[in-house]
Amino acid sequence: MLIPTKYEYVRPLLKTGDLVAFCGKGWLSRAIMWFAGEPSHIEVIARVEGRVQLIGSTSMRISDKRILGVQRTYLSDRIDNYTGRIYVLPLATPLELDEDKFNASLVRYEQKKYDFWQASRQLIPFFPIKESSKRMFCSELGSFIYQELRIIPSSENASRTTPRKLCQYPIYTPDYYQIKGYSQELEII
Repeated sequence: MLIPTKYEYVRPLLKTGDLVAFCGKGWLSRAIMWFAGEPSHIEVIARVEGRVQLIGSTSMRISDKRILGVQRTYLSDRIDNYTGRIYVLPLATPLELDEDKFNASLVRYEQKKYDFWQASRQLIPFFPIKESSKRMFCSELGSFIYQELRIIPSSENASRTTPRKLCQYPIYTPDYYQIKGYSQELEII
């Protein structure tokens, strides 16, 4: 069930591993949603020293430089700078993990370049896709992270996972939060 709320109210409830789903307004986001369904982008929460960080593979402008690939940002900054709807899908089973160890393991994903080729091949369902972690798109990274946390089976082809598919796994609570944008259910069914 959708719970529209403000970020400051939900922030204390957010945990490492929770998923953040984005439905953008730009032409690329709309194209992704038209071909593959909502959402257009996902990132995974990593709590670090009380801050809510996101790890995702995306394009982001920092100062005068555009970074394409895996990077960490703060959810508060994404909310301030994102045009579109933002949702948080909390994991149903709280993770029993050493957050410092988990965050250290994420370092191997950081700085990987964005995988335009694999991402575009998602739009052709019958096209064979070999799993690879050399470059990553958003839901591929999310799938690798969830496999590492043993939330989803390692047999899943992470390079074949769309943002929508990652949101459809039965691993989240029935209640989810919308923290930005006009109130609308996330269309993942």
